Amino acid sequence: MSVERELHALGSGLGAMRWVQGPGGNVSIKDTDTLFVKASGVRLCTVREHHAAVPLPLARRALAGDAAADALVFGLSPRPSLETYFHVLGPRVVAHTHALGALLLACATAPFGGLEVPTIAYERPGRGIALAVERTFGEEPPRGLVLLASHGLIAFADTVDEAIEATQTFDEQVRRAIGGTLPDIDALLGESLAIGEVAPLAGGFSRRIAPRQHDGRALFPDAVVYAGHLRTSDIGAATAERALREVARPVVLVSDEGHRLVVARRREQLDYAVEVAVAHDWLDDALSARGLAHYLPDDEPARILDLPAEKYRLSHSFKER
Repeated sequence: MSVERELHALGSGLGAMRWVQGPGGNVSIKDTDTLFVKASGVRLCTVREHHAAVPLPLARRALAGDAAADALVFGLSPRPSLETYFHVLGPRVVAHTHALGALLLACATAPFGGLEVPTIAYERPGRGIALAVERTFGEEPPRGLVLLASHGLIAFADTVDEAIEATQTFDEQVRRAIGGTLPDIDALLGESLAIGEVAPLAGGFSRRIAPRQHDGRALFPDAVVYAGHLRTSDIGAATAERALREVARPVVLVSDEGHRLVVARRREQLDYAVEVAVAHDWLDDALSARGLAHYLPDDEPARILDLPAEKYRLSHSFKER
């Protein structure tokens, strides 16, 4: 099977909203001296068409802290994923997802269900995660599953099928372990989309989603980047258009009554933001109902948005195609 077909299989197997939301997650395949890795800011299901070919020796130098190599890696077009660093590690196939079941455990205040998996304490997206994985495994290359606190899951595998199966099996194990009934994420998305149609704005688009008294806290980084919530006295067109002008990212405006309006400069970005917001609602409800919700520190959103790579992703998202 060609690398392109393998990438397609990864994107097909792990590209649904249960496993990733919006442009989240990334996958890679090592082939001789080349790392084929998902491009930044695109959907995982499109990885066959949108991936970067990174020379492995160059990527290894970037992971080791070589600033010149780092600039070359992330200067490639298409630009590889911000998390290319940990794709350098381990066996041939690496799959990083935001599987909702795995996030139940990753974003919980304490472990539950007796599930045992190597876990990395929260690190901001980027090189720090890869270095933490290296520390966890020591001299041995990483293999199997690694849980990233407040972030997601990585599967290090020899084959595409192994990576998909490991991810999906763990996701189901966590869902069973937490107990109770969990709503279907696709049905929840459908309910939110039924609230209102996409509406054009001066400079972008908007869409109402299910109302919610949101306090602005986030459980995971993509909720900050793609679906940060801002309180406002109203969510009318004038307020939405001002948000488009003044805020350099998609946002979810929340009125005093809890009505929500998602605004973004591009239609694709609007869809991403809606998915991430609905996924965050699902996760927040499930964990809060069990007294297990662990939110990012109050100052972490500003730190995430200040990352050079996140600034790139946001600017990339606003370019007209």
